[in-house]
Amino acid sequence: MSIHNINDSNKSCNNFISLSDFSKDLKEAIIRIIKKEGYDRCQISKRIISSKGGNFLGTLYEVDITGITKDGYKETNLFIKEAKVLKKIRIISIENVYSNEVFFYNELANIIVDLQNKVNVPDNEKFKLPKGYNESYEKAIILENLARKGFEIYNRNNGISLKLAELTVEQLAKFHGLSFVIENRIPEYYKTSIKCRKQQMIFDADWNIFITNVCSKIIDVLESDFLKDKVKKLVPKMHSKLQEYMLDCSPIEVLCHGDYKPQNIMAKKLNGEIIEVIVLDYQLIYYGCPINDLLFFIFSATDRQFRKKYMEHLKSLYHESLKKFLEHFKIDVENVFSRQQFEQTFKDRLEYGLMTGVYMSYFQFVREDDVAHFGERALSELDINPCDGYKNWIRGYVDGSVYIQARQVIDMSSGIDRETWELIEVIGKSIKKSKSTMHKD
Repeated sequence: MSIHNINDSNKSCNNFISLSDFSKDLKEAIIRIIKKEGYDRCQISKRIISSKGGNFLGTLYEVDITGITKDGYKETNLFIKEAKVLKKIRIISIENVYSNEVFFYNELANIIVDLQNKVNVPDNEKFKLPKGYNESYEKAIILENLARKGFEIYNRNNGISLKLAELTVEQLAKFHGLSFVIENRIPEYYKTSIKCRKQQMIFDADWNIFITNVCSKIIDVLESDFLKDKVKKLVPKMHSKLQEYMLDCSPIEVLCHGDYKPQNIMAKKLNGEIIEVIVLDYQLIYYGCPINDLLFFIFSATDRQFRKKYMEHLKSLYHESLKKFLEHFKIDVENVFSRQQFEQTFKDRLEYGLMTGVYMSYFQFVREDDVAHFGERALSELDINPCDGYKNWIRGYVDGSVYIQARQVIDMSSGIDRETWELIEVIGKSIKKSKSTMHKD
């Protein structure tokens, strides 16, 4: 077998690296793929790609293998995510999250495909998965390159369309539905391989300082000493409440994605219209409440206007999609996650979504240069310096009406106490002021 490294003259040479620049393990994994694909001789081009500010835990590569097999010319397009060394980040273990994703692509994905095929779920109604390579290991994930199939990474500067939100919510419902299917069809596997998946985040002092710093951006623009003091007193509540929602037990639990945001979605268009989405990045999967994923997506992907107009629609779409998907497996959704349970759980956990919007404002709008250096500083040392577009996305917390919007969905008896409502109101008022300041900048 003959292998040659090449560069693409149409691309910037600065984006290209030599195969010898890969780690020994990754280079050997690529060579095993070349052999498995049957190449007699081939050329390899490779380049570093940008996640557009969406990937904090890895370096991303495109690797194209072209050459001759016994059947003639062949091309194999790979997407590779190689683990970063997080020198000072303690909130997660890089080894554990990559092990999570290896489990998903090398093991669970095969079970998902098999379950859907056995009951003949139509292709357009399946939970969609990219092709994974078993050569993935605890420091690198190797998948087919969806970009070569017409899929595009979500661009946070463009906002989110209703169609993209609908397709993404439908896929989330199917992903959660698969937990009910696995529990029904292979209960022992569910018990030993799904229910054991623990939340990966470590809520230590470094995390608490990070949350405090995010909230300090709000406090900085407040004029009233009373309000400043109010927020300072309520910051510890945010520490504890976020942890409670992510770590507590729920009456209904499934395998959760854990990071279900637009940056982990790739979309394909036909004639300018989105026709298909595929979910990526299963590093933070854990066994927990499915509503956490839904709220995480809604509050990290949409602004106030979008939620006001479409949140009820997306809620209904989620449950209807879950119901329809489970029907393929002869499972009645009312027996596993009834509409009443769904509505009550959504109400009980809505403040999790509201709080998510606060801390996710950093991760959603961090500058790309800062993403590249993520891990070199502790969370508590990060500069909270959002990029352009922040003021538009954060509009969900503007003009003090975010708490009123929430009241349209739930009432004061749903578990959100008065102090939390006051915090939400203060956040809304403060960000209105922040918006004006940032616009001047």
